[in-house]
Amino acid sequence: LFFAEPVGRLIRRSTVTVEDGITRLANAYEAEKSEFILSTDAFFRPVNMVTAPDGTLYIVDMYRGIIQEGTWMQPDSYLYGVVREYGLDRNFGRGRIWRLRHEDFEPGPKPKLLSETPAQLVEHLDHPNGWWRVTAQKLIVLKADKSVVPQLKDLASTGDTELGRIHAIWTLEGLEEADSDMIRAGLADESPSVRRAAVRASESLFRRGDTGLTDELFALFEDADPEVAIQAMLTARYLKLPNVEQIIAANLASTSSAGVREIVGAIDNLEWIEPGLPESDREFLTNGKLRYDTLCFACHGSDGRGQPVGGSDAGTVMAPSFVESELLRGHPDPLIAIVLHGLTGNSGEGEEFLGLMVPMDGNSDEYIASSLSYIRYVFGGGITALITPEGVARVRQATADRTTPLTPEDLQDMVATLTSN
Repeated sequence: LFFAEPVGRLIRRSTVTVEDGITRLANAYEAEKSEFILSTDAFFRPVNMVTAPDGTLYIVDMYRGIIQEGTWMQPDSYLYGVVREYGLDRNFGRGRIWRLRHEDFEPGPKPKLLSETPAQLVEHLDHPNGWWRVTAQKLIVLKADKSVVPQLKDLASTGDTELGRIHAIWTLEGLEEADSDMIRAGLADESPSVRRAAVRASESLFRRGDTGLTDELFALFEDADPEVAIQAMLTARYLKLPNVEQIIAANLASTSSAGVREIVGAIDNLEWIEPGLPESDREFLTNGKLRYDTLCFACHGSDGRGQPVGGSDAGTVMAPSFVESELLRGHPDPLIAIVLHGLTGNSGEGEEFLGLMVPMDGNSDEYIASSLSYIRYVFGGGITALITPEGVARVRQATADRTTPLTPEDLQDMVATLTSN
């Protein structure tokens, strides 16, 4: 996999390994302490990459001096001086596209897919270059010509390559022609990748009311390949099949796969909410969990103890731990103010951190209230006194004049004022 990192002015190439259902990425040039592409050009800002039909790699370079938000660019900040010193504020409105090729590169044939028939496009679904496969699949679906359905079904069941069979399955799904016989054959395919694709494609059948593959789907919970078992469980849970939670729980208790336990077991539906809470509170906390798992975990970690910083000393984390935090258990107003306006690289409890808590005032009062309520409930020892959108609106209005992130001193003053009142 290739990742663009515009802040670090680099492109990383990661090797991918799958062990017992757990996917791990590693820098291919870690031993050299380097990257696939590493530039000293202050304006090199790679933001996207695409594979070309001839086998080359196109890199979109924003070629810009400043890409940070204004929060980091205040006149009294360190970065403000750096920006002025190197003229980063004067380079904008440009952009470059790089074409990367291997030194032994010989271009393949020029594509003319727009002029080809659907039958000709099917022949590209097992092409070694992903651009050809994806583009052919897209055009077949857009043309909606059902005359190629027999050809696609033949490719899905007897194609020579697993990539060809996978693309045939998804093309049939896109044409709404993925029937139970074809999916059943995919679920029994010798390739785990094809079986996983068939599991996911089966969701379309279930949504149309065809539940005939329920037994086959449950049987794949014990597939020899952990990734297939994981996908089958996730799909069955998504479809809310009968007794699915009990069946998954039984499999989690007996499986020897670390991947199944860690990935499927981590998605615990609503089991983390104690029984007895009103349905409205359960829904509110569930919304907060979704937002935490989408954004907050990146710095605070899935367990709330802070995301480890790669390449740093053991125990170094990006953001404060919520566990055993007195600030978390105290009056909610300081927490609300932190989320609204951000916080300097100090937790307010005496610890320094690398990053800045980014202001989130662009989000709604409900978004902030549900996120903080979830954090307090899960990491604060089950605090059931929810933070309300009205409470967020009140703090937002009271601190509307603030234009810079909070400091630890600001927090201390706020806590002292709330305590005295």
